[in-house]
Amino acid sequence: MWGEKQIFLSATRKGSAELILAIDPDFCSAALQLPSPELAFDSASLEAIRRLSIQFQLQGRYGMTENPSPSPAPMDEVPSGSFYGPPSSVVSFDDFIRLPTMEEYFNEVVPSVSLRRTGGEQSLRVLGPHPDLDIYPPLVMIDGVAIHDLASILAVSPRQIERIEVVEAPYVVGNLIFGGIVQIFSRNQDLASIRLPDSGLLVQYATFESEAGAMGPPSPGPEPMPDLRNTIYWNPGIRMDPDAPARIRFVGPERVGDYLLRIRGIDQMGIFREIDQIIRVQD
Repeated sequence: MWGEKQIFLSATRKGSAELILAIDPDFCSAALQLPSPELAFDSASLEAIRRLSIQFQLQGRYGMTENPSPSPAPMDEVPSGSFYGPPSSVVSFDDFIRLPTMEEYFNEVVPSVSLRRTGGEQSLRVLGPHPDLDIYPPLVMIDGVAIHDLASILAVSPRQIERIEVVEAPYVVGNLIFGGIVQIFSRNQDLASIRLPDSGLLVQYATFESEAGAMGPPSPGPEPMPDLRNTIYWNPGIRMDPDAPARIRFVGPERVGDYLLRIRGIDQMGIFREIDQIIRVQD
């Protein structure tokens, strides 16, 4: 992903005594302190591993596939930007007559999703061959935002909805298991004017700045945003007076630690110069 993105974080329900929402920066260079269990093999296991390794290398180098599996047909009508890849089924509302409520669309138009009522409360279930689909509730989203209040989804006007995508397979993330995925796309990408949970937080998240790869530091300001990158390339093109001191300001890293500051330039004689300096960021 490139540029600025919006992320909506929310708890499943309100009233949690202690709640911490944490974002892990993928391009952070801090060492992970994870347990590293020791692997111990006997001589027979080591010999089996060696033989399997040789066989795997031979198969990869000289093996040939007689009947290669055909590539799946591209789904031109379905965008491929969702994190779950191609959905199992897509229901476009323009292909059907207009129905007055979302509840009728789920009951009449979306065959792979069942709208159930238990004890006065409604719930969605994704239908499919996997037994986990009937045990765990699905992940329900509108324009990529997870919504846990089904009543708010059913209250949306169908005229604001473009299509519904369904994934008929369990979705596992961390210690959570979802019985499939039901994603609703609004026509204007505005969440169909649904009220977001009060326990949520909408934040701006900076990913890589440009596809070209040159990433400069943010402009200095009274309240600079946290910068979690481990490498910053700055190409200001400054002309300095050799007879006068110069001061250059830049925004430093956010994480505590030692960093290498490398300055490159050309002196008044046209000779390339490079200076390295260790800087320390303290808490």
